[in-house]
Amino acid sequence: MAVPGQGGPNPARGGTIPRATSATSPSGLKTQQHRLDVYLVWFGQDDDPEADTLFPGMVDWVMERLRLAPDTTDVLLDPWTNRESYLIDVGEDMNYQITVRALTDQRYNRYDALITCVINEVFAA
Repeated sequence: MAVPGQGGPNPARGGTIPRATSATSPSGLKTQQHRLDVYLVWFGQDDDPEADTLFPGMVDWVMERLRLAPDTTDVLLDPWTNRESYLIDVGEDMNYQITVRALTDQRYNRYDALITCVINEVFAA
């Protein structure tokens, strides 16, 4: 399983100026970008007159929940390094893809969606 991520100084969020000279020396901020993939699966009858709006509406609802999600905690603590960090921008940068497939008996359709949500973690560098 591959888990993509990206880390480094980000001038838009304070960057690391001056650069840290050791693990304990003070500096600016660094961000690490995480990608949260949300998978949705829905089965619906192929003759349902609302089939074209039900599943996209569910995708919209899930994305709205992510956009409106409050921060889960004020400060996160890395169990390995004891470094404190916090999450920002949950639900600010998302994209999605919807796929519809007819099942073998063709009486039902399978609706699949992948919502990708970028989450930034900020910590002292």
